[in-house]
Order: sequence, then structure tokens, then C-alpha cells
Amino acid sequence: MTKCLLIVYVKKPIPGLVKTRLIPSVGAEKACEIYTDLLNKTLAVASNFPEDLLFSYDLECPELSITHRAYNTSKQIVGTLGDRMVHDFDTAFKKGYQSVLLIGSDIPSISLSILKEAQSRLSKHSMVIGPTYDGGYYLIGIKKETPNWKKVFHNISWSTSIVLKETLQKGKEQGVSVGLIQKLHDIDVKEDLEFLDGID
Repeated sequence: MTKCLLIVYVKKPIPGLVKTRLIPSVGAEKACEIYTDLLNKTLAVASNFPEDLLFSYDLECPELSITHRAYNTSKQIVGTLGDRMVHDFDTAFKKGYQSVLLIGSDIPSISLSILKEAQSRLSKHSMVIGPTYDGGYYLIGIKKETPNWKKVFHNISWSTSIVLKETLQKGKEQGVSVGLIQKLHDIDVKEDLEFLDGID
């Protein structure tokens, strides 16, 4: 049986430190409230994923409101998003996981079916990506056996509209088979707030 790990990137909900691009439009307190709602939605979905679960956090560990579910936590290293993801994937593979999925915690429409679809795609591809409408991605998954997977994260213009484009190009250069799943909205700026209806 394939041993899979789901990693969720989380931040401690502190006003002024989360959803900073929303602050000019809605204020620090409201931006933090929005992130907290998104985080709670993500926790609810992740808690039902039938594989191992890890919350990778920055700052100090948030109080995660998950009941009846075992999970682990880890602290993200200092570095770019690419550095952090490479470290977390590599650590998981060294622990014996054969495939790893990684998601953020700001996607209102994230669902269990999407996570299961991503896991299924890894049976046919070396890497799976869930793109966002702003040119980035909300999910990325990799199989341990994928050669040169670390190079896919090198020299990416993180936090820009070309992250997905550059990642796909890197994958092509390294001969990595990439499967795409459903495109979703993340919540970063004022214009994204209309998509918050996805939060239950």
C-alpha cells in the first residue's frame, strides 16, 4: 500500500501577520478573521483525509482544533517558499513516505474530493499540481521515486503570477510528468473576497 502524507502549511492567526495584502482594504483584525475562517475550513477537510497528516507551521504552533484525529506538527525552516517545500518533502521521503501532498490554508473551496483526486493522479504522474487563478498553485504533490524533483523548485519567482508557469517549465526540463487538477481561487487581495462563499 502506498504510504502517503498530507502536509498543510499554517500560520498562527495574529493580526498584522496574516493576509497582509488584505490589510489595506479590510484592516488587520478583519484580515486575521478571514484567515482564521480559512484555516478552520482547511482543518476540517484535512482531518478527514484518510492518510497521515502533518501541519507545518511558521512562528509558534497554533492551537489546532482537530478532534479524534492523530496528527504531527513541524516548524518550517527559514528560507524561500521553495526552500521550505523542498525541506518538508525531503524530510517526509526520508521517513519512508512514498508520496506527499502539500497544501496551503487559504483556499475556501478546498475539499476532501480534491485531495483524493490529487492522490489518485500520483498513480499516473510523478507530480500533481492544483493551480490557482492568480498564476500560482494551492496544492502540489510528488512521488518519492521522481528523479530530480528538487530542481523543479529552483529559481522560481515566488509570490508572482508566473509561479505555475515556471514550475511547469522546470518540470518539463527535468522530465517530470505533471498532472493538473481543478483550478481554484485563493484569498490574497480585496478582489478575491467574493470567493469566500466557499467557506462552510
